[in-house]
Amino acid sequence: MVFESIKQLLNGSAPMRDVHVTLRDYEQFKRDFILGAGLKGKTLGNAFCQEFKVVDYILASIRDSDKADSYIRMTYIDQDRRAHEYYDLLN
Repeated sequence: MVFESIKQLLNGSAPMRDVHVTLRDYEQFKRDFILGAGLKGKTLGNAFCQEFKVVDYILASIRDSDKADSYIRMTYIDQDRRAHEYYDLLN
């Protein structure tokens, strides 16, 4: 719990950057996710945030993969977005 709070503080003050995810990049990410992080119990939303280096607490809180997929497609795919850059304490 404390670890998550520290992570949120660091990410909240992280610099903003432009994010653009193509459908092709997302589909490749999903294939890799199914064979990697998904098998290790990581959620699609958290894996997306780490892979594309964005902070999105709404996406990170979605546990259902279908709902996360819909949210990602609506919010990020072929959209120009500004987001805080993801900072991972473990990497």
